[in-house]
Parts: sequence; structure tokens; C-alpha cells
Amino acid sequence: MIKLPANYIYGLGLTMTLATLGLVIGQTVGILGGVTNALVLGMIFRNCFALPSIVNPGIHIAETSILSMAIVLIGLNLDISQIGQFEISTILFVIAATTVALGLAWWLGAWFGFDRKIRLLLGVGTAICGSSAIAACAPMITDDEREIGLSVAVVNLLGILGILILPLVAEYLGFDAFQGGLLVGSSLQAVGQVVAAGYSISDQAGELATVVKMGRVSLLMPLVLCLAFWSQKKSDGTVLPAYLWGFILFAVIGSMGILPDPMESGLKLLGKFTLAVAMTAIGLGIDCRQFSSGEARIMLYGAVVSCMHIAFILFSISIVT
Repeated sequence: MIKLPANYIYGLGLTMTLATLGLVIGQTVGILGGVTNALVLGMIFRNCFALPSIVNPGIHIAETSILSMAIVLIGLNLDISQIGQFEISTILFVIAATTVALGLAWWLGAWFGFDRKIRLLLGVGTAICGSSAIAACAPMITDDEREIGLSVAVVNLLGILGILILPLVAEYLGFDAFQGGLLVGSSLQAVGQVVAAGYSISDQAGELATVVKMGRVSLLMPLVLCLAFWSQKKSDGTVLPAYLWGFILFAVIGSMGILPDPMESGLKLLGKFTLAVAMTAIGLGIDCRQFSSGEARIMLYGAVVSCMHIAFILFSISIVT
């Protein structure tokens, strides 16, 4: 049995309690999602109560070591074999939509005056899979909790708006199930958002949107590898940190489907919980009193990126269909 030093227990107890509460709220209310709820609860707690210094070591462990564990387990959710279910034109469509989202975030972020860290965080969150992509890529981009927290919050808020707006857009444009599925699956950030919006159009649109979304998620591994080599951060004498090797290993295992179902389900549940704990710790490090007009600017920046990304997708759908 692992015995934690006493000074870790208080901070870990706080983060785990808030993370559990966030996941429960996500299951019952389901507006933001459990992981984002955990981040928000951490921010609320940080700004409503004075945190004693005794919780700091545990919070630090949650936002470092537990985040690394979460990244490893996130790999289990990737199914690289999903790409093989697509036609070549659909694969190219997904790759193009993902690439354009990253490019827009990079280019528009420079125009808005943001540094490369915010531009990359917003880019990977918009292009791939929201909170999970930001969490997986953040250690190679920044150690600023405020930047990570803001990126997660912006991406998820825009995704929630997309759940409401995109089905209306599909109906207004007279899209069939295939077109509606492509629109939703290639634009919304979180899997839950894609499912909610896709099935609100039709069952067929929901099924296709989910498959397209999983195709985007499968691109997370090559993106993480590219960022790792690009950032040139070293760990234990290698280019890739140890947790990224674990991420790759679990992605391969998840794609091969070799784990017993109970074990795979348990590890995925643990992955979601550890990610919620890490996001709670990041939220606990965000002091809203330090916010400035830049926060409104980052929301506008994210909204412009999302709108232009959706415009590209609509244009592409008009060509391929």
C-alpha cells in the first residue's frame, strides 16, 4: 500500500473531492461535462476561499504527476483503427478540417496579439478534442495554469454554444444526415458535444458524427508526437517524456482491443477521474482577480477561430457532397 506524506494528503483530498463533485454534476446536469465542471469548481473555490499553504504540495502533485497519469490513460480512448472505416475523401476532409483549425488558431492568434502558447492550446483544443487534447499537449506548451484553464474554459463554452447552433444551421441549410453528421463531427470539440448535437439532427447523423469525431481524436497521437519533437523537451535523457511513451503504448493497446472489457472500462474511468483531479488543481491555481481585458479578448479570439473553422467546413461540405 502506498503511503503518502502527510503534507500531500490535504491538497489531494481537496482536489479529489472537488473533482468527484464535478463529475457527479456532469452526469446529472450534463451541460459542461465533468472535467470542465471540475476546473470551474476549482476556480470558484480558489476565488471564494483563502487556501491554507498546507494544501499546496498536494495540489502541485495533482497538476503534475496526476496530470501525467491522466495523459497516459487518455491514450486508451484512442482507436487508430477508426480511420480505416472512412473513405479516402472523408479522411482527407477530417485531416483538412483539423489542419485548418490549427492554422486559423495560429494565424488569428498572432493577429489578436497572443503568444504561441495560447495559440497552440486553443488550436489543439478546437482541432482535436477539447479538454483532453489541451491536457495531453499542455506540458509541452506551457506550465502556466492560467493559460491552460482559460483555454479549456473557452473551448468548452464555445462547444456548448455549438450544440445549440449547429443543428439549427444544418436544418436551415437543408442538410441531409450525411452532411449534418460531417458538420457536427468535424467541428465540435468534445465527444459528448458531438453526440448531443448529432443525434438532435437524426440518429444517422449522430452515428456518422461520432465516427468522424473519433477520426479526429485518433489524430491526437501524431499531433502530440509532433509537439514533443518540436518543443525538444527532454526527460530521462530521451526526447519524449516518460508519460508520452505511456500515452503511445496505451493508444496502441486501445486500438488493438486486447484488454478485457472490465479492465478497459476501469482504466478509462480512472483516466477520466485523474483528468478531473488535474483540471481541479489547475482551477485552484487561477486567481480571477488577476484577470484583465485580455480574458474577453481570448473569448473573442476563440469565437472567431470557431466561426471561421465552421465556415471552412460548410464550404468543404458543399464541394464533397
